[in-house]
Amino acid sequence: MNGIQLSGFVNVNDDVNGVQIAGLFNRAKKVNGVQIGLINRAYEVNGVSIGLLNIIKKGYKRLEASYQENDLGTELQNMKSLVL
Repeated sequence: MNGIQLSGFVNVNDDVNGVQIAGLFNRAKKVNGVQIGLINRAYEVNGVSIGLLNIIKKGYKRLEASYQENDLGTELQNMKSLVL
């Protein structure tokens, strides 16, 4: 697939050259570009996967950052690096 693959729920493709955007789940064997979704799964990524859970066998490993403000107005920050 070349270009943009856009779905409200699920995208499934073998090779993605471009952008894959889904509301829930993206899956591809090889990604050259960007995956954006709640859950992203790929064997190989040459680019970036942006989501709550990114499962990548081969390629760029991600860094996650989060920010939360509680009821007292104090800020909590969390930064971690996970590899699945």
